[in-house]
Amino acid sequence: MWNYESDEAAITDALRLSRGMTYKAAVSGVNLGGGKAVLIGDPRTDKSEAMFRAYGRMVETLRGRYITAEDVGTSVRDMEWIRMETKYVTGVGGQGGSGDPSPVTALGVYSGMRAAAHATWGKDSLAGKRVVVQGAATLHHTSLNISRETEQPSTSQTSTRKRQRHLLQSMAQR
Repeated sequence: MWNYESDEAAITDALRLSRGMTYKAAVSGVNLGGGKAVLIGDPRTDKSEAMFRAYGRMVETLRGRYITAEDVGTSVRDMEWIRMETKYVTGVGGQGGSGDPSPVTALGVYSGMRAAAHATWGKDSLAGKRVVVQGAATLHHTSLNISRETEQPSTSQTSTRKRQRHLLQSMAQR
C-alpha cells in the first residue's frame, strides 16, 4: 500500500514490480509468473477491514492465478482480513501461517551480500567491509541485524538514507 501521486504512477509501479517478480521466480526455478498488485492509499490513514476484504474478494475471482502477500505498507493483520475472503494469500499469522516475511527475505538479502562478497573478494565474509543496503526500513534493518550478529565486530553497515543525507550535506558545503 502506497500513497501514489496518480493512478498512472501506481500502474507503472505495478508493472515494474511484476517484471521484477517474474525475474525473481525464473532465477529461483519457481514455476510461478510475476504478478504484483498495488493498493493506492496512505497505509497510516487509509487502511480498513472493508478495503482489504474487498481486495480479497477480487483476488478470489482469479481462482489461484494470483496469490497475494504482505508487502510495503501492509501487515499480517491486513493479510488476515484478506484471508476472510480468499485462500490465495500468504503471510497470515496463527497456526499454519507464515506471518511477517521480512526476516526470511532479509536472510535472502544477507545471503546475496555474502555471495557478492565471495564473487568480488574470494571470501564470503563481510568482516571489515562497508555494506550499503537500500530498501524498505524493516527489511534493511533486519538484514543489517543479521549481518551484525554473524560477522566480526569490525563490519560496518551504512543505510542508503544515511549515506544519501551525508552526500547531500557534502554537496551543499561545496
